[in-house]
Amino acid sequence: ASPHGSLHGRVLSSRDGAPVAGAELVFTHEGASITARTDADGAFSAAVSRPGRYELSIATAEGFLPYAPEWGHSAIAFEARPRQRIDGVVVQLRPERRVEVVVIDRETAPVAGATVRVMGGRSADLAMAPVQEQYTTDAEGRATVVVWRWAALEARHPERGVGRERVGRGDGPVQITLRALTGDETASERIAGVVVNASGEPVEGALVTAFRRARGIHPSAQSATDQGGAFALEGLDRGVHVLLARHPAHPDAR
Repeated sequence: ASPHGSLHGRVLSSRDGAPVAGAELVFTHEGASITARTDADGAFSAAVSRPGRYELSIATAEGFLPYAPEWGHSAIAFEARPRQRIDGVVVQLRPERRVEVVVIDRETAPVAGATVRVMGGRSADLAMAPVQEQYTTDAEGRATVVVWRWAALEARHPERGVGRERVGRGDGPVQITLRALTGDETASERIAGVVVNASGEPVEGALVTAFRRARGIHPSAQSATDQGGAFALEGLDRGVHVLLARHPAHPDAR
């Protein structure tokens, strides 16, 4: 019935397929945005004011991790055409997981005042709506953090050292044992540069990601280029990294 086209679908939990009520979805098109909200059955409808390509820029719901990739890099989009209705779209949101982190030293004593960091809390699908990244352990060496399955955690203490672990499938506590710092586990290094096209002109809005080329758990970093094509990747370990640049109008580059 919409003169310019419309999109209809549901928002479901990625855990069990249950409908997500009260989710808010923001679609963007050439700087303008429209908002849709799900009902009790997780259903939504988005009627647009003009035809064209609309990206799902942000999807949020209480108790779920947001879907909020860098602007212009959403994997979910639709082409609105006059009087055409698109049905059956399914958007999945990952439920938040609250897990208890226990930080101990090599003698299994609890470490109070350690900084627990969720690695990757400002990248990928969380870039535009980051989750809380840092927590501090209490007197018993414990902290409750919001994470997702296979999220990487780092615990660091200025006198006791550093430790890293991944969140598994279960809901039990995640134990991180601190040990002496190595030369590579700095999480403070920086890589900066410029993305250009085949003619050497700067590319604005390219998404650059850095991955450490080594075994173990290491932080990655992500940055979008500015008008001059410049990017800066922060919080990396010391060592060799692979950089991947992506842009919708260009082939990927490594």
